[in-house]
Amino acid sequence: MFVSGHTFIKYQKESQIGTTKVLREERLQEANHSSVKIKDEYYVDDTENIIICTFDIYNGQESGVAFFQKQENGSYQFIASCWGPKNNLLVDTYDDYIVFYLDQPNITSVELTFIPEKGDSWTETYETTGVLWIKRPHSKTNYSYSIETKFFDVNGDTYEG
Repeated sequence: MFVSGHTFIKYQKESQIGTTKVLREERLQEANHSSVKIKDEYYVDDTENIIICTFDIYNGQESGVAFFQKQENGSYQFIASCWGPKNNLLVDTYDDYIVFYLDQPNITSVELTFIPEKGDSWTETYETTGVLWIKRPHSKTNYSYSIETKFFDVNGDTYEG
């Protein structure tokens, strides 16, 4: 009786991993080996298949971005995370998305300049609150490219990455 009850509880817990913000924090803590507090969560697209979480690591000096992908049972599985010193630009990719995150107050927009190995560069501007995710620009170039970033705050100050 005890064994079957323990197995049921374990199954219930495993099947619910990532269904709530608290459980996603637990997964981040396991992955980062540190205390983590999720600040914000964003659905990458209308299908709600991918959640991006911004988080603080409790040492107070670092922040990060994590990806969770929706599973068939409705839970969100931890995929990847990146973190670094607060106020630094973090960039990570997952699937067809590029994520830019600057943990800086009052960010209102970001300007991205795409510079392909061959061909003309182009610039796109996005309104944001410091977190921006875009689809990789496969359609404009078949070559690899670099990206220059500029974040603008409400005072007109610029943070470059």
